[in-house]
Amino acid sequence: MQRTLCTLLLAGLLYTSPAGASEGVVLNFNEVDIATMVKFMGDLTGKTFVLDDRVKGKFSFTSTAKLSVDEAYEVFVSVLLLKNYAVIEIDDVVRIVPTADLLIVNEPIMAPEKTNK
Repeated sequence: MQRTLCTLLLAGLLYTSPAGASEGVVLNFNEVDIATMVKFMGDLTGKTFVLDDRVKGKFSFTSTAKLSVDEAYEVFVSVLLLKNYAVIEIDDVVRIVPTADLLIVNEPIMAPEKTNK
């Protein structure tokens, strides 16, 4: 219970309102449950997420610099891919599924775009 509360507080502290998001957001997740991370990203991006029941686990990642909302979303997608989860965007809904399901789904998947820096 205490760990869940700490996780929710962490997500709340990291949340940047859409108005403040234009200035950037610093991500600092330590052993955060994927459902909490998805909720945070939904609030940050305004996207609707559907999480497959088989997608579970805890994740840690940190950004040392402020990221734009788009960059934060790209980091989120990269972390999911490293954990063998895929992001499938259809219309305005983002589905997160195990990568094994990509053999079944005949829809485009979202992969992080490369940025020139």
